Amino acid sequence: MVLGSKEGVAHFIWAFCGPGDSIGISDPSYPIYPNQVWLSGARPVPVPLLEENRFLPDLDNLAKIGNKIKLLCLNYPNNPTAGVADLGFFRDIVRLAQKYGFYLLNDCVYSELYFGKRKPPSILQVPGAKERSIEFHSLSKTFNMAGWRIGMAVGNKGLIQALLRIKQNTDSGPFGAIQDAAIYALNHSEKLAAETRKLYLRRRNIFCDELAHFGWQIPKPAATFYIWTKVPNKSNSYNFALSLLKYCRVITAPGIGFGRYGKGYIRFALVQNEKRLRQAAKRIGRWLS
Repeated sequence: MVLGSKEGVAHFIWAFCGPGDSIGISDPSYPIYPNQVWLSGARPVPVPLLEENRFLPDLDNLAKIGNKIKLLCLNYPNNPTAGVADLGFFRDIVRLAQKYGFYLLNDCVYSELYFGKRKPPSILQVPGAKERSIEFHSLSKTFNMAGWRIGMAVGNKGLIQALLRIKQNTDSGPFGAIQDAAIYALNHSEKLAAETRKLYLRRRNIFCDELAHFGWQIPKPAATFYIWTKVPNKSNSYNFALSLLKYCRVITAPGIGFGRYGKGYIRFALVQNEKRLRQAAKRIGRWLS
């Protein structure tokens, strides 16, 4: 049990990585991965996520660095790109890890927030993946329990034990009421997760359709509650985010904040209610018009 996947990932990196190690980090990525690698004394090695590759790491590139890295950090479904990895991709990644001897971390917190018929897979569904993988999940996204901080780590026994060496000397577990709420959520997971998916599907469609009405066609993500899109007119992502705040009073995250390859992109988070999302999209659309 971890205090949310963020804490679990951070402590695992501290437990497993150190000076002299090189760690593969997606670019763009959730900032905790490169930041925690630096804090551990290790060196992050950027692994580009490009739109033409469906925001998945290029396997040929990974083969070139495979014998140089100790760990590859993955996050699928992905924050910030909303990219989704299929089982075939995970099979290929596991083969590379077995061939070159590196380990795999998959942060799988958005696995239940998908909008098609196919549920995003776990890397542990691949035969042999458990020998070299650890996967994290959190109740924050699936059950809207953000702030309550509870999650889990599963996978290779040795990797879990490395995490426990830090955990046992750092915290004593979540507050009991949070554990009780988590038990209820997991016992009713299918119903509650389905309701959450419907909620974010409506939000996604409202926001994207409203912007499309004003001429900004944004690809609808297949998972997560993020919209990751190129900024119009090849604008600077940081300046565009500032302009949205100044002229539309809409807060967004500039893609450059997630890494070099986030340049030219922007991330919207569908965490407001439908009325406010529609209002935000209208403000943006009118301003762009």
